[in-house]
Amino acid sequence: MKTFTTQVTNTIPLTPTIKSIQLSAPHWPGHIPGQYVSVRIISPEGYVAERDYSIASAPDTEQIELIVELLPTGEVSPILHSLSIGDELKIQGPRGTHFNWTNTQKPLVLISAGTGIVPFLSMLRSTKAAVANSTVTILASFRYDEDVLYLSELNDAHAAIHISSKLGRITEEILMKHLQLENDTDYLISGGTPFVESIRAMIMNQGVDKENIKLERFG
Repeated sequence: MKTFTTQVTNTIPLTPTIKSIQLSAPHWPGHIPGQYVSVRIISPEGYVAERDYSIASAPDTEQIELIVELLPTGEVSPILHSLSIGDELKIQGPRGTHFNWTNTQKPLVLISAGTGIVPFLSMLRSTKAAVANSTVTILASFRYDEDVLYLSELNDAHAAIHISSKLGRITEEILMKHLQLENDTDYLISGGTPFVESIRAMIMNQGVDKENIKLERFG
């Protein structure tokens, strides 16, 4: 897997604990929406740590956006949150082939929790025309209203948007109310392992085949 030396071009606080890290990556080959990169950090003491982050940016650019949640006891996220414009960051990628979306013109349902929405941003940004050719529904779960990421951009997407900080915890009843759970639809679920497993079980309880569901787990 090729390593790229990138340079930080901007950092934007999105919430008190989440930052957008924007990188310039010369010779980046592009990525498929849903892929991720591995970030390698070497501490001043020589300790090496590596973490994977989904790519939020559109695939056809040498600008890469990562969205990083600060974990106070984490080894990598505090360092990423301390980056300044001009700093260098080494990444490997693009990685991941199972959680990808290409415009098939099939209805598409995207369900996420917290920063699990990041790969969906890349999908929505890939081309508005491609998204417009599909029926896209997003059900995004955030703990609080102030945690909602890129709300204005989501509202501008060619998609039906449901933000569950206003709906409460996602239940099977909420899924049935806001989604058409059918087998001619692709379902992509992204978030922590307990979340994605529970949502998959709810969808399958409504008769959707397992093959139509893709999961992206973290944590």
